[in-house]
Amino acid sequence: GIIRAMTKSPLTVSLLLACTGGSGRLRLSGIFRYIHERAPNWTTVVRPFDSSTLPAAGYIVDGLHAGEFASIARERVPVVTLDVEKKLLPRFSAPVSDVKIDNGEIARLAAAHFRELGRFKGYVYVHDPDMSEWSTIRERRFRKLVSENGAAYAALPYPANDSFRRLLDTLTGQPKPVAVFCANDRCASNVLSACKSAGLKVP
Repeated sequence: GIIRAMTKSPLTVSLLLACTGGSGRLRLSGIFRYIHERAPNWTTVVRPFDSSTLPAAGYIVDGLHAGEFASIARERVPVVTLDVEKKLLPRFSAPVSDVKIDNGEIARLAAAHFRELGRFKGYVYVHDPDMSEWSTIRERRFRKLVSENGAAYAALPYPANDSFRRLLDTLTGQPKPVAVFCANDRCASNVLSACKSAGLKVP
């Protein structure tokens, strides 16, 4: 998407965000809310990314657009990255601000939510497809929190191909009720399909 500040010398700020998932749409919604509240004289244009979005006066980029980092890094303009793993970041010529998600806090909130629902006999964490750093942080924190009560616990890879059968076996083998914490929405969708295949009821 493109945000253009309507000033005497208009500036273009390009947003390279993946908006197919819920988290991406929430990020975009937050940016638009900020514009509405703080910069009502700005205009916005939303369109798919292509080379015409380059160059710009600045960029807001998420990790799914890491392939564009190299070209952006050469432009010597300010960049804001959204929870991008350090290994994906090239050396930028201009200042970079990285906004991080507190993945440990997300895991704490998930564990607290399950505690509010009642005592579960088993817990399962299901990773994202890439076993990303953020997913590993969530899993470790979640495991520590839910293992304090001695409940059964399992951490599983993303449910696809051979790992889908492993997920089915784990879900059916866990003592019930079992709480499942999924890395993201796409993962949760596959887990729901696995539960349906196994005849497990999901509230």
